[in-house]
Amino acid sequence: MRLDRTLQYLSTAIAIMLACVFAILCGSLIGGGQFKMLALIFLGVATIATIVVWRTGIWLLIPLCWELTGKLPFASMPFTVRDISVVIAVVGFMAFHALKLLRTKPVFDLVDLFVLVNVSYLMTVFARNPVGVDWLGSDMVGGRPYFDIFIAFLAFLVLKRVPIDLKKVRLLPFFTLVGSAFVSIGNMITLIWPSTAPRLGMIYSTFAPPEYETGQAIDEDVIGRRPLLSAVGGRGMQLLCSYFTPSSFLFPRHLSRFLPAAGFMVCILLSGFRSAVFTVFVYVCFSSYFRKRKQDIVVFFLLATAFAGIAALGNGRLFRLPMAAQRALSFLPGNWDHEAVSDAKGSSEWRYQMWDMVIFEDKWIRNKWLGDGFGFTRYELSIMKSPTGFATGGNQEAFLIAGTYHSGPLSTIRYAGIVGLALFFPLMLLLTMRAYRLIRACYGTALFPTALFVGMPVVFAPFPFIFVAGGYDSNMAEAFFAAGLLKIIERARAKLPATTEAEAILRKDATELLSLGRPGHSLGRVSVRN
Repeated sequence: MRLDRTLQYLSTAIAIMLACVFAILCGSLIGGGQFKMLALIFLGVATIATIVVWRTGIWLLIPLCWELTGKLPFASMPFTVRDISVVIAVVGFMAFHALKLLRTKPVFDLVDLFVLVNVSYLMTVFARNPVGVDWLGSDMVGGRPYFDIFIAFLAFLVLKRVPIDLKKVRLLPFFTLVGSAFVSIGNMITLIWPSTAPRLGMIYSTFAPPEYETGQAIDEDVIGRRPLLSAVGGRGMQLLCSYFTPSSFLFPRHLSRFLPAAGFMVCILLSGFRSAVFTVFVYVCFSSYFRKRKQDIVVFFLLATAFAGIAALGNGRLFRLPMAAQRALSFLPGNWDHEAVSDAKGSSEWRYQMWDMVIFEDKWIRNKWLGDGFGFTRYELSIMKSPTGFATGGNQEAFLIAGTYHSGPLSTIRYAGIVGLALFFPLMLLLTMRAYRLIRACYGTALFPTALFVGMPVVFAPFPFIFVAGGYDSNMAEAFFAAGLLKIIERARAKLPATTEAEAILRKDATELLSLGRPGHSLGRVSVRN
C-alpha cells in the first residue's frame, strides 16, 4: 500500500461499505414488501445525486418539470412533481450559497417590486379568509392555489439568482418542451392502455387522482377531444417559430421542419381547442414580425386560408376529419359536423352565461373589492367531486363555486377583489413590455430563439387572460415563472460579446427598458441580420 494514496483507499472503502449497507436495506425492504418506502429511498438518492452532478445547473429542473402538475404515484404525498422539483432547486441553491459555490447577487428592480406587492397582498387575502386543504381535514378547503403561487414565487427567487451559462440558457426551450411532451405522450398512453391511468395519469394531471381511480381518462369527451395533446402541440409550434422563420416549415422541401410542424398541428387539432389554433397563428405573426419578415405573415395567411378552404369544402365530401379537429376549426365557414359545431357554440354560450351570472348576481362573489380568497366549504367540495361536477365539465355550479370562470378579470375579482386585479394586471403588462423589448434586444444574437420562445407567450398573455380562459391562480404562477426566465435571458444578454453594429437601433429600446426597472448594466451591442 502506498501511503500517498491512503485517502483514495479510504474513500473507496467507505463507498463500498455504504453501498453494502444500501443493498442490505433495499433487500430487507423488498423482502418485507415495502415498495413505496424503497421508491422514496431511491428518489432521495436520485435527488442528492442530481444536486451533486448538476451543481448550480440544478435550476434546470424547474423548466423541465414545470408542466408536471400531478403527483408521484408511489408516494402518499400531496405535493406535485413541479413542487418537488422547485424545492430541490431551492435546497440546492441554499447549499451552494452556504458553501460559497454560488455568489450571484440579484438586482432588485420594478418586476421584483410588483411580485413582492402581489405576494404580500395575497397574504392579506389569506389572513382575511383563512382556509385549509382537504387532506388535512379542514372545514374550509381549497387552499391549494396559495401553495401553488408560493411554489412559483420560490421558483422566481431561484431563477433570478441563476449563474449564467450561455449554453444552458440557449437550451432552455428544449428543457421546457420535455415536460409538455411527457404530458401529451402520457395522456395518449393512458387512452390506449386505460390500466396505466391510476399510476401514470397522476404524474401529469392535477385532476387525475379522483377521476383516475375508476380507470377513466378525464379528458376524452363525447366528440373525442384530447385536450392534453395541446401541451406538446402548442409548445412544439412555439419552439419551431422561435428557431425558424415560419415560411420555412410550411413547405415539404424542409422536411426536418415540415414534418414536426405537421405533427404538432395534428396534436392541436385533435385537442379540439379553437384557442390553440389561434395561438399558433399569433406565434407565427410574432415570429415573422420580430424577424423583420412581415411579408411572411401574408404568405402564411394565404396558405392557411387555402388549407382551411380545402378542409372546409372537402370535409364530408372527399374525406372526414375527426370530430375534435372539426370542433377546433368550427369558427371557419365550412361543411362541419353539426354535433362539433353545436359543442363549440354551446361551450361559448355556457361561458357567456356564467360570466353574466357572476357579474349580475351577488351569490358567487361576496366581497368584490377585496375578494373572497381561495376557499369553499366541504359541502361545496362534495358538489365539485360529484359525478355531475368537474368530471363531466357541464355543471356550472361546480365552476361557479370554485371561481373557475374562464375569465381572468372575473376570477381575480372572485379571489383577490378589484384591488387584486389592480395589482396583478400591471405586473402582466410590465412583463409584456419587458418581453417585447428583450426580444428586440436579442435580435441577431445566439439568444434570439430563446428570447422569442420565452417572450412570445408573455407578450400574448394579457389577451387570453381577459378574453379566453384566464385564471388568477394559474396566471399568477405562470407570471412569476415567466418573470424568472426573462431575468435569466436579460442577464445572459448582458454577457454576450459586444459588436459594432446596430447600436443606434437598440439604444432607444435599452433606455426604455432601463426605465422600466431593468438592472443598471448595458444591454451591449448586437449584430442584426437583414
